[in-house]
Amino acid sequence: MEIYIPKIYQALKKYLPVEIILKPLIKILSVRKKMELFRTDTPGTRLRFLLEWYEPETVRACRQIIKPGMTVIDAGAHIGYYTRIFSELVGKTGKVFAFEPHPATFKLLAHNIPAEKYPNVKLFPLALSDRQEELEFFEVKGSGKHSIYDVSSLSYIDPDGYTPKNKLLVRAQDLDKILENLGSPVVDFMKIDVEGAEPKLLKGSEKTIKRSGSLRAVIEFNKAALALSGTSPENFLKQLERLGIRKIATLDESTHYMNLLCGKQ
Repeated sequence: MEIYIPKIYQALKKYLPVEIILKPLIKILSVRKKMELFRTDTPGTRLRFLLEWYEPETVRACRQIIKPGMTVIDAGAHIGYYTRIFSELVGKTGKVFAFEPHPATFKLLAHNIPAEKYPNVKLFPLALSDRQEELEFFEVKGSGKHSIYDVSSLSYIDPDGYTPKNKLLVRAQDLDKILENLGSPVVDFMKIDVEGAEPKLLKGSEKTIKRSGSLRAVIEFNKAALALSGTSPENFLKQLERLGIRKIATLDESTHYMNLLCGKQ
C-alpha cells in the first residue's frame, strides 16, 4: 500500500481538490491521535502517518519482533511515528530511547511523546555519532531529510525545500557512552534512519552491539546518502558483517532507499 498511495494521491489531485477534501479528515485524526505533523507535508504524507500506512512492511516487522520488556533505540526519531509504536510494544516494563537532533523536529517529537503519557520513553535532542562532538547540520525545510552531509545534490531532494545557507550546529554523542551512563543496558531492537550517518552511528555503538546478543535492527539503506559519507554500499554491508550483523530481509523498497531488517548472527 505504501507504494501505491502516493501514485493514487497524485492521480486524484489532477481531477479533484484532494487537499481541500482531506484537510478536515487530517485535522480530526490529528486531534484524536494527539499527533502534530509538519504543515509543509502533503496531505497524503500526513494521512499515511496518522493511519499508520507509512512504511507498512517495516511497521509489520516491528510488531512481530518487539515484545513487552524490550529495550529499543529509535535513532532519527523524527516526529515520533515509530517512537509511539515502540512505546506501545515494549509496554510498561520496556524502554525506548529516542534521538532527534534537529531543534524544530525535536519540538514536534516532544509534543507527540509527552512524558506523562509515554513514561517508558526517554527523548534525547542529540545526533548519534562515533564520538562526542558538535556537527554541522544541513537543513531541508519541512522534511525529515536533514543531514550532517550536504544533501542538495540528491535527486529526491526538492530544490525549493533545500536551504543551503540554513545550517545548524547540533550536539552529537556515541551511543556507547550514552548507554554507559544509563547502566549499559542490553538493546533488543534498533531503528536507524540518520540520512547517511549510519556508518558513524554504528562505529559509536560497537560495545552496545557486542553485548546485545539477540539484537534485531531496521536500518535505512540509501546508497546516495551513504556516498556523501564516503562509504560505498559494499563497505557499509561489510561494516555490518564485522559487527556480526546480517541482513534478514528488505522492507519498503522505494526509488531511493529501502529498509534492511537485520539481526545478530
